[in-house]
Amino acid sequence: MSSMFRIRSVCLVLVLCLALLWAAPGVAKTRIQHLHDTNNGVTWTHWTEEAKKRFEEQNPGVEIEVLAMGRTQLLERVVTLWAANLLPDVVELAPELGYEFMKQGLFQDLNPYMEKDPNLKWEEFFPLAVRAVTEGGTSGGKRWLLPGSVWVIGAAFNVDLFNEAGVDLPLGDEQWTWSDFAATAKKLTVSAPDGQITRYGACIPRSWARWPVWVHNAGGFFLDSYFEPTRSQLLDPPVRTALQFLQDAYQTDRFASWNDAYNAGRTPITFEAGPSRTPLLVEAGATFEFAYGPYPRLVRGGSEIQILGWSLSARTENPDVSWRWMRFLATDMASDHIRFTGRPPAWRTVAARYQSLVKYHSPWEHVWVRLIEHPDTYPRAIYEVSIRDTLQRYINIIFEGRQDVDSTLEQAHQVISAMLQEKIGSR
Repeated sequence: MSSMFRIRSVCLVLVLCLALLWAAPGVAKTRIQHLHDTNNGVTWTHWTEEAKKRFEEQNPGVEIEVLAMGRTQLLERVVTLWAANLLPDVVELAPELGYEFMKQGLFQDLNPYMEKDPNLKWEEFFPLAVRAVTEGGTSGGKRWLLPGSVWVIGAAFNVDLFNEAGVDLPLGDEQWTWSDFAATAKKLTVSAPDGQITRYGACIPRSWARWPVWVHNAGGFFLDSYFEPTRSQLLDPPVRTALQFLQDAYQTDRFASWNDAYNAGRTPITFEAGPSRTPLLVEAGATFEFAYGPYPRLVRGGSEIQILGWSLSARTENPDVSWRWMRFLATDMASDHIRFTGRPPAWRTVAARYQSLVKYHSPWEHVWVRLIEHPDTYPRAIYEVSIRDTLQRYINIIFEGRQDVDSTLEQAHQVISAMLQEKIGSR
């Protein structure tokens, strides 16, 4: 056979192969389903959509299907889809929302994926974020959620109202104390001649997600653990100290309200401030000078953080691709997470540049990362929603001044203790 004939034969085979490829249907892509919580905000949704676009461009053999729904529906769907063996590959959750699902075996341990990843380690994330996604909050437990975003709350100050009242901002080298806060808020409170309060010195939110930080900073907590609690500590001195302080602030000394008029320029201090506060002020057209800072200290002076991230289904058929997608969200898209949502990412490599990356950057945006790293800051406690809602009813009684602190805590302790024992018995 001549060499020319062999060349022609090879060329003919190549042409036939290409023709067959062109005629054949498209090669199926690997599809990854991502269950997205729209309660995280429209900017988070837009960021997820942008991440999907970029990931698919870099990985043409992969298709990300984002299933967007509200939080209540998402939690219901996790249950029904798991039962039907249809749980999406990746589920977007907060630890307090997904912990029970993890305990029931719905999500994989991410430690093996991290161990074989040459370019990412748990040490690159905020330590508290890693603790929040670890079973039992221990150093060696199952890590079932890749942390992506951190939410933290601190104090916001209306500098103009401080200046008008001739009061110094509590932003010195030493962290302010509860006594400092009370004295400052009293000076900033304005009353009419008939004694009616026309402007409270501070807004202290009373919701289940806000008042526990005061108990924590009093040196205790109302449950015996931030993870899988078994015992009520509602009768412990720090709980009483914190709740008495707050009841007095609302009802006796009357320097605080739970209604927040900060964006309108009518509240000098609010403890409802987080990384979204500056965009909210811009959108509200606020013209006053503002500043951010920490909670006041008693025994401790930390904040509470909430983590949002992604879990990997225990039944996914594409675990490695799903992990790559989750990793992409947590790291490659971290800078854009700041630009889109205004939230600090859990990945410290990019979080260190938060001040310069956030869209509306005031001189105070660095405070949010400082609060996350504060040695007294703690992850949001994980316990039953039924316990949370029941306890909140007693807390409202205290804050509204309908009953004294001690007797209300006695009643709450009995009820919450019984609920915890029932929970333990059902495990």
